[in-house]
Amino acid sequence: MKYNMIPDKWKWNGIVTIGGILIGAGIADCIFALNQLDLNQLARGLTISSAGLTILVIMDNTKTQRETEKIQKENQHRLERVEEQLNEIKKLLEK
Repeated sequence: MKYNMIPDKWKWNGIVTIGGILIGAGIADCIFALNQLDLNQLARGLTISSAGLTILVIMDNTKTQRETEKIQKENQHRLERVEEQLNEIKKLLEK
C-alpha cells in the first residue's frame, strides 16, 4: 500500500513556485549584471532563468500528456462499446 503524505496539488504548486522563484532570481541577477556590466553575473542570471523556465515547461508538458492520456482512454472505451454494439447488430442480422 502506498501512503502519500503530500497531496499532488501541493507537489505541483511547490514545483511551479520553485520554477517561478528561479526565473525571478535569474532576471534580478541579469538586471544587476547590466548595471555593473558584469558578463559572468549576466551568464549566471540567464542560466538560472533558463533552469526555472525549463521546470515550468516540463510541468506544462506533463499536465498536457496526462490530459491526452485520459482522452485516449475515454476514446478507447467508446470504441470498445461501439464494437460491442456492432457485434450485437451483426449477430441479430445473421439470425
